[in-house]
Amino acid sequence: MDKLLLKNMTFHAYHGDFKFERQFGQVYNVDVEISFDAKPAGNSDHIEDTINIYQVYSYVEKIMLRGKRFNLIEALAETIAARLLEKFDRIAEVVIRMRKHNAPVKGQMDYAEVEIRRCGHDVS
Repeated sequence: MDKLLLKNMTFHAYHGDFKFERQFGQVYNVDVEISFDAKPAGNSDHIEDTINIYQVYSYVEKIMLRGKRFNLIEALAETIAARLLEKFDRIAEVVIRMRKHNAPVKGQMDYAEVEIRRCGHDVS
């Protein structure tokens, strides 16, 4: 299976379980890994035969910045995966990695990350 990867999309967004997280926001990074059959696009060289990265980015951006505010990065990742599977019937599997850099913990860490994997339609 072929893969399309969008790595380290960065957003300053207002999600989180605590009031201060929703008030001041924080940095999130999102990776999207899409498994699909890229052969039709490779043979035709037409954008309508692939999964359009501009549309993928736009869906992620809308959820991160202009949609509902979420308490958990798990809910954000789940919503992104569901939206992409809904919009692109070529997706066999999608993996979403969501990183939150300023998780409110008493110690130091680079970030908290969740990874989810959801199956779609296998068109091969």
